[in-house]
Amino acid sequence: KPKILIFIDWFTPSFKAGGPIKSVTNIINSLSDFFDFYVITSDRDLNDSSPHQNIELNSWIKKENYSIIYLSPEVSDNWMSNHLKEVNYDHYYFNSIFSKNFTLKPLHILNKITNKSIIIAPRGMLGKGALALKPLKKRLFLISTKLFGFYNNVKWHATNIEEQKDILKNINQNSHIKIASNISLCQV
Repeated sequence: KPKILIFIDWFTPSFKAGGPIKSVTNIINSLSDFFDFYVITSDRDLNDSSPHQNIELNSWIKKENYSIIYLSPEVSDNWMSNHLKEVNYDHYYFNSIFSKNFTLKPLHILNKITNKSIIIAPRGMLGKGALALKPLKKRLFLISTKLFGFYNNVKWHATNIEEQKDILKNINQNSHIKIASNISLCQV
């Protein structure tokens, strides 16, 4: 089966980030017969200062439908850089656009070393309301990514037409976008 590496800031047992955790869980549960999923995530929940208890950190853990690694901050950069250079996946799926550790850094590495499929799900982060938070910082970031072509070789996962419009407006009018609504448990 094709291998998909998913990057997400917080994943189960984390719960404070809400919807994105559920969305990725549902993707894995509904498509695990067709793909082998690997998840790279942080070792703690949103806004927590300490890692999850009773979870092995910095080592792959095999679950029923996927494998996961919970990275501690002190090993995250080096481990991820080495892993991306050593292991090939068929697809790379990013569950954020602004995440420094789980989108920007690994995407920077991948842009240099692979021509495999890279997919980004902005999860509403390009919407008008989201861009209104820290607007100057986000505008400067989006301008610089356009200028340097940071997102030129990626495909986008929009969950609806509005998100598609946000990607076209804020990233590139020529962006390659697929619309796929979030998978809910009742669809599985």
